[in-house]
Amino acid sequence: MMLDGETPFEDDDEVHVLTRADMDAARPYTYHVWWSEEDDAYLAAVEELPEVKSHGSTRAYALEMAHEVAATALSSHRKRGHPIPKATHGQRAQVAS
Repeated sequence: MMLDGETPFEDDDEVHVLTRADMDAARPYTYHVWWSEEDDAYLAAVEELPEVKSHGSTRAYALEMAHEVAATALSSHRKRGHPIPKATHGQRAQVAS
């Protein structure tokens, strides 16, 4: 059973749940959002987590998905005992058109 505000994700055939703490841990990272003519969508990436990429039909949705993917990546790093990259800038979003 998931509590309000929790998001499930799969990792090696195991379902994990993202908690509010996981989502909060992903906030201080630097998010970049930009329009891609080639993809006909907004793309998003997290500067300190190069594995995190997302897209969406709006800037807000691309950013929201990048935040969720970042929380998933950080949770996975913790569960596997991998080092957690430090947030270098702590900016919520930098949006380019």
